[in-house]
Amino acid sequence: MHRTPSPFVVAAGVSVVGVVAFALAGAHVRLWLLVVAPLAAAVTVILSVGLRGPARPRAWLLLAFALVSAAIGSAVQVHAQAITTAVSLGFDIGSLAVGVAILGFTPPVPAERDRFAWLESAIGLVSLATVGYQFLVQPYVDAGAPTAAVTSAAALPTLDLGLFALLLRLRDHRPRRSTSLTVLVGALFCAVASDTVVGLATIGGQYHPGSRWDGFAYASYLALGLAAVHPSMTKVGLPSAGVAPSRVPGLLLLLPAGAVVPALCLGAVLGTLHLNLWLAAAAGLVLFLLAMSRAIDLLARSERASLHDALTGLANLRRFRNELARSAHLPHGVTALLALLDLDDFKAINDTYGHTVGDALLVQVADRLTTALPAGLLVARFGGDEFGVLAVGTDADATAHADRIGGQILSVFAEPFVLEGLPLRVSASVGVVISPDVQTLERLQVDADIAMYAAKDAGRATYRVYSRELRDQMLGQRELAGQLDHALRHPESGGLWVAYQPVVAVDGAGLRSVEALVRWRHPSRGPLLPGQFLPAAEHAGLSADLDELVLATALRQLATWCDADPAFRSIRVAVNMTAASLSRSDLVTHVLDHVANAGVLPSQLTIEITEQTAVPGGAELTAALKELTAAGVELAIDDFGTGYSALNYLERFPVSVLKLDSSLINSVDTQPSPLLAAVTALARSLGLVLVAEGVERAGQLVALQQLDIPYVQGFLFARAQPARDVEDYLRSHGAHTGGRATASSGPPAGRSLRVPSPGRPTP
Repeated sequence: MHRTPSPFVVAAGVSVVGVVAFALAGAHVRLWLLVVAPLAAAVTVILSVGLRGPARPRAWLLLAFALVSAAIGSAVQVHAQAITTAVSLGFDIGSLAVGVAILGFTPPVPAERDRFAWLESAIGLVSLATVGYQFLVQPYVDAGAPTAAVTSAAALPTLDLGLFALLLRLRDHRPRRSTSLTVLVGALFCAVASDTVVGLATIGGQYHPGSRWDGFAYASYLALGLAAVHPSMTKVGLPSAGVAPSRVPGLLLLLPAGAVVPALCLGAVLGTLHLNLWLAAAAGLVLFLLAMSRAIDLLARSERASLHDALTGLANLRRFRNELARSAHLPHGVTALLALLDLDDFKAINDTYGHTVGDALLVQVADRLTTALPAGLLVARFGGDEFGVLAVGTDADATAHADRIGGQILSVFAEPFVLEGLPLRVSASVGVVISPDVQTLERLQVDADIAMYAAKDAGRATYRVYSRELRDQMLGQRELAGQLDHALRHPESGGLWVAYQPVVAVDGAGLRSVEALVRWRHPSRGPLLPGQFLPAAEHAGLSADLDELVLATALRQLATWCDADPAFRSIRVAVNMTAASLSRSDLVTHVLDHVANAGVLPSQLTIEITEQTAVPGGAELTAALKELTAAGVELAIDDFGTGYSALNYLERFPVSVLKLDSSLINSVDTQPSPLLAAVTALARSLGLVLVAEGVERAGQLVALQQLDIPYVQGFLFARAQPARDVEDYLRSHGAHTGGRATASSGPPAGRSLRVPSPGRPTP
């Protein structure tokens, strides 16, 4: 099957044939081709503008006008058989139109960068103007030609120099690269080359209308029409995406330009060139001033770049520290306020939506901060998703000032951020510290950091003002984290151990599973519950190590139970996994290896993900969890009902168990609440197994039975208890197997509601 060539390929072939025909034709035919070619190109441009609707239609139409003007000049040249004033006027008007068109194709950039582009263009312009005058205009002056003739000879080269300067500026503005733009720039260079070659040939007495020297002009006409044929002509003039290119190539391009005047002077010294000394002096002075302006501008931009964040335009950490150091020399009694904020779950946003969306979010946060906070405050981005705010002044009520700034920062996150057309709710944790004496600024950042982590511990999306109590608490957590790390590295000490809380069936209180919960017998503080040391473990990066301990211990214990009593083979052990563990690249092999090493089945393990856990996003985790569930591992959402994250988890992950948080159960007393009923209906519609947590009263059990919630967990049945007590519980209550309870000893449990006595308190 033959593919039909694209219109651009056909047009390119016709253009090549046209150039060959021009080279082989006689002088009279060439003159008429110089009339027909620009008219045909102008019609092509106009038709493409009407059919394709480019981003810069006026610029394209200006090119069409320039082509028509050139065609008129060529037609007059055919009639006069010479380059007359009317011919030159037609070409000059066309060059002006092309220059305006280049301006139309130039994407907008910040003012400072545009100034830089003009400086580079001016350096190239002055250098080439010096060369052009020396070789294209000076010969007319030396020959004593009339002023009108000199002016006419200088007009077109001057316009060409302007076009060249505009092309340099277009390069610095980084338009979006495309085939159409490449052909367009090539056509403009052909036009400049044509005028230069024709000018030199005229001075040497070798030019006559219709000579082969006009081939450059003819090629430029065909190329302008060809640029309009390609589909990418619609994007010419749009800015390119990505990081701005290095300035080094631009500097290298300017080196030959800077050598123009010295080269001319050398030629004059060697006697090979008649040099206009006034021209050389003026050009050298202008080039020196332009180079100095460029160097000064470059230094200013480099200094600004070193003190500002490239992404958001805010001050960076270096400038922030400079301001802190400068403020330390202010008089005593000046109040300094420092606020640090960190976006909550920013990594999850990057993992889920990509870094482009993450960067766009940071830019919007920066814009909102500068708008919401009072003028005079220094707002900085330290890197990543960390921002800082510094205010130095005299505020009578420091506490109220801190509360006011903290509230203003949080107000930035009240409304969702719109990213790629989608609203995204984001929160931040803020730490604020006030120093009544600026001399103590060296400790401000550390204290603000302590307050910020206190805000995260308080549930995020809030702010905390630094106090000595917070500092003592943070130091205590760091000390606790060190002791916990020692306990993890020396498990033989027996400080860390695993307790098990039964999950039982409502229909007869038979045991369905047990949840493994870590406990710590602290050497000096005594027994600690998870809430007392897990925050310290998370801050110290020990969460994954704790998960590892609980997983290995629980699976080994399950194997021991199964060997001792076959009834345990129908019971699962549930293990919580934090974000640190779920982020493992080898999650599947890690879990299944532990299962195999313990000698139990994957179907005897349940992995629980807490709703508040900042679970990493991405298809990798979803695929890993699906692989685990395919192997038989059960996946449960714990603490459902405390936020909105689990709704996302239900959609992404292969969840089969939903554990209702105790906050949904606490308000229930014999009658189910509408909210609990709605959540139950949602879970049942998704085919999920429901477990109610925190059941402590018999009335709650009655309400749960009305909703047909099959499993419960709480003090009403059993507390978290040592492994030996779980064996006793199974023997007295049995194992739940599909609505029936079986036990190694004791009578079978019936369908009647039977509330067992609570288990022994947790050690």
